[in-house]
Amino acid sequence: MFSDGNPLKASDVVFSYLTARDGGSSSLNLTKLVDAKAVDDYTVEFTLSERFSSFESITGKLCIVPEAGYDEEKYRVNPIGSGPFKLVQWDKGQQVIIEPNEKYYGTISPFKQITVLFLDGEAVLANAQSGMLDVAMVSPEYATASVAGMHLETLATIDTRGFNLPTQPESEVDGKVVGNNVTCDPAVRKALVIGVDRQAIIDNALNGIGTATTALITQVPWANPACSFKDGRVDEAIKILEDAGWIAGSDGIREKDGVRAEFSITGRTDDLQRYNLAQAFAQEAEKLGIKINATSEAWSKCKEISENVPTCWGTGDYDPAGDLTGYYKTGASTNHAQYSNAAVDAHIEAAQSLTSRDEIVEEWKKVQWDGEAGPESENGDHPCIWLANIDHTYFVRDGLDLGDQLVHPHGHGWPVVCTIEEWKMEG
Repeated sequence: MFSDGNPLKASDVVFSYLTARDGGSSSLNLTKLVDAKAVDDYTVEFTLSERFSSFESITGKLCIVPEAGYDEEKYRVNPIGSGPFKLVQWDKGQQVIIEPNEKYYGTISPFKQITVLFLDGEAVLANAQSGMLDVAMVSPEYATASVAGMHLETLATIDTRGFNLPTQPESEVDGKVVGNNVTCDPAVRKALVIGVDRQAIIDNALNGIGTATTALITQVPWANPACSFKDGRVDEAIKILEDAGWIAGSDGIREKDGVRAEFSITGRTDDLQRYNLAQAFAQEAEKLGIKINATSEAWSKCKEISENVPTCWGTGDYDPAGDLTGYYKTGASTNHAQYSNAAVDAHIEAAQSLTSRDEIVEEWKKVQWDGEAGPESENGDHPCIWLANIDHTYFVRDGLDLGDQLVHPHGHGWPVVCTIEEWKMEG
């Protein structure tokens, strides 16, 4: 049932999908959905324009709304759903108050009411230390603090951080500067990828809270083990640069054909973690004779200039297409490295057209590296340098059990509430 007591039927599913498709939903790709029909009250038939294996993941993401009485203008502030909670109050930018949905088909929360507060890092810590919070997400720079009556829980994630490395020379396209005359050299990209010490970056930028990774994807069935390799190989990286003609100048910074091995990168002004990663990455690159100038910009600016000035990206999706297509397919939405590889594009198309789960998984692995071509592995094209899976850190009230947490995807604080109906106080 929906929280208002009306039954959830197949017709509501059809209505939700077609409304999201026709409304141009920006968060999910419903462009291949031709039609949805209610076969009976509990069965829906979807028709797609072509095979699209990621549609299965989409069905796990799109929320179902009631067809009866749905009002597009009012629904956002007065939602009716079939989940474990219902909205009591929403003060925009400040808080959300929820209470259990007594009509929910699964576990009913033992808490009568839960308030979610929207606070910045310092305010979160201050409120936790004053005893006002029961769960407080904190960034690594605050995770070493002490909070009476609370303990720190560090939760594993597939929330990856890294920088795009533009693969094309600098040029002007429609009045916009794209490409980068340093990172367009494959030797520079490979030297950075194998030469920097990721654990040192994590120690310096994240208080040691995180797991070093050389790959975009880890801890999921479609993660290709061939994309994991040893880093911190400074001597080998230097040889790659010198063999490619990058010779150190009097100040130690390399140069090739009049191009100095120097470029800028950005972190977000509203995310100290990403700026700290930019700074730590720059320190490691200096060991190779590459000068990186780390700055911070508003996120809108970071994205606007990222095809010329690499920026720190955060990602991690339960749908392989959400990451691998976005960063590696020619012309894709987050392919700010301007990367293009026909073999990679072919593997992406194959992964979407297959129907066997095992075959789909193997094809997504080939997108990353197929033994001869791909963006990752030691011998890949490296349009991005991936540095760390950040851990999600929370101060939790002693005695509060957060349930059986999944490996968290990318998300600023929200993944922990995926099990919120299971939370309970012990003792």
